[in-house]
Amino acid sequence: KEGLEVYVSCKNFDRPIDRSVIDEEYGRVYNLKKIPHLKVLVASYINQEAKKTAESDGFIVIELNRKVTEDNLAEACEEIRNRLRKYFETLAPPELVSAYFALQGALDTLKNVEKEIEKVIASLQKAGSVS
Repeated sequence: KEGLEVYVSCKNFDRPIDRSVIDEEYGRVYNLKKIPHLKVLVASYINQEAKKTAESDGFIVIELNRKVTEDNLAEACEEIRNRLRKYFETLAPPELVSAYFALQGALDTLKNVEKEIEKVIASLQKAGSVS
């Protein structure tokens, strides 16, 4: 079965990663049995030479500009999701992006309708009208 092969590496260091780290990642990727379609490198910090090398090696580089801790984990995950979403949006045809956002809007509306129906049912149950 064919699918999208993705390689992701996270470097949560206190210091900027340098080119040697990129070279190691490049070696790891090309020693895999199957070369991934997408390579992502998430780093706390990365120096400019390493970033240029990673990008020229085909990595999507996400630099967080901070070390991830328990306290900022949710925020970091959201930032990574947003950066990847933007990347995929640039690949998608505009019609598909529009359809996606329209679908998201419809789903949000349906969730709101569901909440309102639940409120009505709860109030009817309180009044003894529905069992």
